[in-house]
Amino acid sequence: MNKILSILFATFISFIVFSCTSPDPAALYGLTPNDPNNPGANIAGPRILHKVQFNNLPNAEYTSAGGVLNEADFYHYDGNNLSEHNKVILNYSGNEISSFEWKVIQSSNSGSMTEKIYPTYDATGKIINFIQDRYLGTVHVMHIKGTLIYNSANLPIEIIQKIHNPDPFNPGVLDWGGQQINTTILYTGSNVVKVKHEQKLYDTTTNTLLNNHITLYEYSQYDDKISPYSTLSKDYRLIFAQVHPAMLFHLSYNNALKTKITFPMAPPIEGTGSFQYDQQNYAIAVTGGNLKYIYKPIQ
Repeated sequence: MNKILSILFATFISFIVFSCTSPDPAALYGLTPNDPNNPGANIAGPRILHKVQFNNLPNAEYTSAGGVLNEADFYHYDGNNLSEHNKVILNYSGNEISSFEWKVIQSSNSGSMTEKIYPTYDATGKIINFIQDRYLGTVHVMHIKGTLIYNSANLPIEIIQKIHNPDPFNPGVLDWGGQQINTTILYTGSNVVKVKHEQKLYDTTTNTLLNNHITLYEYSQYDDKISPYSTLSKDYRLIFAQVHPAMLFHLSYNNALKTKITFPMAPPIEGTGSFQYDQQNYAIAVTGGNLKYIYKPIQ
């Protein structure tokens, strides 16, 4: 799972590598504009993200029917050899996601990890709470209780995650070791411009804050075009971000052309770049880069 999160993180900042060349969008795929094997290039109506390619290899594949996402597969390669394959399986109750399960299908690392997230909705259809469980093999290693807070525009602005450690000698008993994560999200319009991720440690007796490691994710210079991830359901994107806060930028409707990440104990990373778009203003590739987006029509 760590490899997959690393490659997802890499694709998120991959437009640091860019060029001034503006190739024809169809040429980026190596296909003619009307090629039936490239349906994402000329979709006039509703669409959904279908595949992401990184270095001409599959990075992500989204399985959907009628615009409803059912599964997502993520891949990591060592050279041209697949070293890790993770799968997300979504279950629904009506139109609401009832469970999100991240499973390690193939890994070069010993042991397999599974992440299970169960959201709770309010009467208006917003996710307000979630339970998140992590397993190593069949061993329950982490239990997280999460709360989401929204602003008046119904945008999530804060996520509070309280981390509990299952007692290995007393199944079902959860111990809070003082770990809590607070993530605040700032917007300009419908775009995320800053994410503040605080990893806190409290004294469990006095509730005194002992430590706080802060990571900042900043996004700016948004274009006026459509983000590939905006074609996926907002609930999926929000739940997915519970696995890694860097994925909260997927909530944005447009594409950030500049990013900056400030770590608590490492030099910051900053980069700028640009995208190529199709005739309907959807991003289809990083300009001169190694990241491509492929869509399919919603039927």
